Amino acid sequence: MVVIRESESNLKLLYGDDFINEILTFSGVIGFGVEVEEGEVRVEFNPDRPDLFAFSLLKRSMDIYNRKKESKQEKIGLSKIGFVVEESALRLRPYIVTFQASGKRIGKHFRELIDFQEKLHQTVGKDRSKVSIGIHDLLRLTPPFHYSAFRAADVKFTTYDNTVSGSAEKILEEHQKGKEYGNLLPTKSEVLIIRDSKGEVLSMPPVINGRESAISEETSDFFIDIEGVDQISIRNVYFILVNYFRTIGFEVLGIKQNLGGINNLDEFDNRSNVFTKSEIARVIGLEIPEAELVSLLERMGYFPELAGNSINVKVPGQRIDVMGPVDIIEDIAKAYGYSNITNVKPTIDLAGREKSANTFFNKVRTIMLGLGFQEVMSFVVVSNSFYEDLKYSGSAEILNPKSLDFSVIRDRLYLGIMDFFRLNSRRNLPQKVFEIGSVLVGMEQHTNLCVAIENSSSNFSNIKQIMDSLAIRLGITELKIAPGNAESLISGRCGEISIGKAAIGIIGEMHPAVLDRFEIRNPVTMLEINLTQLNLILN
Repeated sequence: MVVIRESESNLKLLYGDDFINEILTFSGVIGFGVEVEEGEVRVEFNPDRPDLFAFSLLKRSMDIYNRKKESKQEKIGLSKIGFVVEESALRLRPYIVTFQASGKRIGKHFRELIDFQEKLHQTVGKDRSKVSIGIHDLLRLTPPFHYSAFRAADVKFTTYDNTVSGSAEKILEEHQKGKEYGNLLPTKSEVLIIRDSKGEVLSMPPVINGRESAISEETSDFFIDIEGVDQISIRNVYFILVNYFRTIGFEVLGIKQNLGGINNLDEFDNRSNVFTKSEIARVIGLEIPEAELVSLLERMGYFPELAGNSINVKVPGQRIDVMGPVDIIEDIAKAYGYSNITNVKPTIDLAGREKSANTFFNKVRTIMLGLGFQEVMSFVVVSNSFYEDLKYSGSAEILNPKSLDFSVIRDRLYLGIMDFFRLNSRRNLPQKVFEIGSVLVGMEQHTNLCVAIENSSSNFSNIKQIMDSLAIRLGITELKIAPGNAESLISGRCGEISIGKAAIGIIGEMHPAVLDRFEIRNPVTMLEINLTQLNLILN
């Protein structure tokens, strides 16, 4: 969640006495949280609406919704400023776009702009790993600008806050931003630099800005650079920032460049989504008269055009959350008001019943509880560190994970249980647990059962007794345990579980190397079987 905050007094001074009540009303339309406490207003958004992450943007959306202001389709003109991109820069971060924003001094919006920039860094920019933003005082600089790579030891400048002065190498080592974001560059020996025609350093993306281009409340003309590694994210930030500067009264002009641009950038703004009125009725559950439908769309900031039974809705570039007609129809429902949609009881000629597989899984669960085991539930998405020195066969890794602790979809259950034992190392022994959960092996998903015992005297016989008890209660007569070498288990003290010719799992004593990996000091015995396969065999 993303939170913006400001004092009640400042908001009333900027936007009027009714502004806070308008926010409270609008929150019921869009769906966000509002808290007014001890003279401060806190608004909490879902991360999918970065076009609202500032009170000025929220004010604009509310004015359009309340018909106090009209949304306009505006083309982005072309600036006379030149921007030269050298191929050396694109080796380090391959894409960049820039624009110019000019108007009156930014004044009261200065602090909001800085906060908004950081919100975009954290959300759309994934803490600058995808996108970084540089905002500069254009009147303190001399265009054209150049974007190129330099040896870190060869370029010198002073940071925007005047705390570190010297080579880029020194700044990366000493400044907090250098320590925090220097690792986003492929190597610290080479850095990216944006400079003006006099050689003044504007910034060292994606790390830090220079002193010469620092902005203040007096800044009236801005040069904005948006660079990174992901074209879509850069495009999204571009239109969100363009919308912000327009909202606070600035004229925006795009800047032509020779290399490193974004494909089809202009086509994303006011993009068309065509669908039928019958699709709206099917999703929402009621037919809305044409005039009212157009009004609802306009109040949500869209540009609708009716043509017979079809409707062409143009979506402004800052609405990056809109991926297709369903998102627009959802906004129609929000503007119409969910409370105004009549509830209709669905007519279904079917009676629900539990899936046969779940009936079997619940039977196994009941047996394990009866055998004195405690059920646990570990995460389906786990850390790739679980698989150090082990072969991962899940074939599903999370791209750009928010945390490395949740980066792969598990291919077995016992590693999660080993982590459970680690976290509960101070609990009394024995610890007897089981888990029934989904795993992904290759690209095939199925449900496994894992049973594990941690005890000072736990051995193969203990876990085999549990397997035999489970087999008896499930009516399995052909169960076999053949000697084998299972990964993570001690050779000679483990085996393969099978029914007839079908191998369904493994059983044995955990290898000391795995115990050390999870900081477990007592022996652990375990079994893990494929319940999906077992259910098919038995039924």
